[in-house]
Amino acid sequence: MREPDVRPLLEPVSAEAMQEAHAFAPVPTLGEVLRSPQVKALVPIAVFGLVAVVAFGGFASSLVASVLGSRAFGVVVFLVVAALITVAWLGWLQLQHRRRERYARLVSFARANGFDYESRIDGRRHEGIVFHVGSARRDEDVFRFVPDEPGQREVEVGTRVYEERTSRKRDPIVHRWGYLAVRLDRRLPHLLLDATRNDGAFGVSKLPIGFAKDQRLSLEGDFDRHFALYCPREYETDALYLFTPDVMALLIDETSAYDVEVVDDWLYVYSVKPFDPTDPETWRRLHRIRSVVGERLAGRSSRYADDRVVEPVPVTDAPQPAITSRLDHDRVAPGGARLRRRRAVTTSTVGVAAGAVGLFWLFEWFERLWS
Repeated sequence: MREPDVRPLLEPVSAEAMQEAHAFAPVPTLGEVLRSPQVKALVPIAVFGLVAVVAFGGFASSLVASVLGSRAFGVVVFLVVAALITVAWLGWLQLQHRRRERYARLVSFARANGFDYESRIDGRRHEGIVFHVGSARRDEDVFRFVPDEPGQREVEVGTRVYEERTSRKRDPIVHRWGYLAVRLDRRLPHLLLDATRNDGAFGVSKLPIGFAKDQRLSLEGDFDRHFALYCPREYETDALYLFTPDVMALLIDETSAYDVEVVDDWLYVYSVKPFDPTDPETWRRLHRIRSVVGERLAGRSSRYADDRVVEPVPVTDAPQPAITSRLDHDRVAPGGARLRRRRAVTTSTVGVAAGAVGLFWLFEWFERLWS
């Protein structure tokens, strides 16, 4: 892929593009309208207006009773409600216009750079860890480049959205991950680079799935300060073959703020915050990651073969060569295809452990009290 043409993101949107967006751009939902900045700014005004109506309605009625009669209070309430509805409607129109303008701009950018653009795709479409979790799973602002010439690679950029319900009484938590996916030449062992720069409090990883600690591989230099590398057991040599010192240096320079995963024949780069598809600098950075890290790792992967995969040659009556087995270069043995997940700690387990600690502390307290 060539350097992205970002002019459609900066230039004014044409009337033809806006007309097309009028038919295909997603319509704002009621929830999006209520969460829009216009309506949020209206809330204090609405509360003040309703309090004013309740507190001073009688006083206002006495002042305008000669004009409006006994219906003064009802007229004031009607005017306040009508004003609120009008402002909300204008906010919806403004939000819809921005949505259409954004859609038209992204479609123009996709066409200028050979992408296929879709504003939303439901379901699970990839094997990466952020695509396996949660409910109401979908991808938003998906840009896909499907190669039509030799030497090109399939690339996809988007936002992964899923919901996580922590309690039946609470609304689900919505998670949004930015991702870059680059197809490699062949399948590789499951490898994960958990960036330390985007960890949460106390160094806890923000990735939605944890893996067994005995699969962590320590590497030379400062790499461990930037990434925690996980690879399947007995695949340490394979990981070192793929992540050579020059590849590790490129990862530190270009993706130290992102998590990186290799699964099957895909390279995934994850961001805890969605990539902004309307920002030209975001596309330049993604292009550097794809062209530098993706191509370098793809070059290593084109020469990789898992020698643990051996298939017998079919037995036939025809004369067979002396070799009794062959190596499948586009397969990975089951032990290396997926990392082992960390055992989940359930709520009941935590409760039992906390109860045991509490009883032990209570016993110690009574023993000190009576001694």
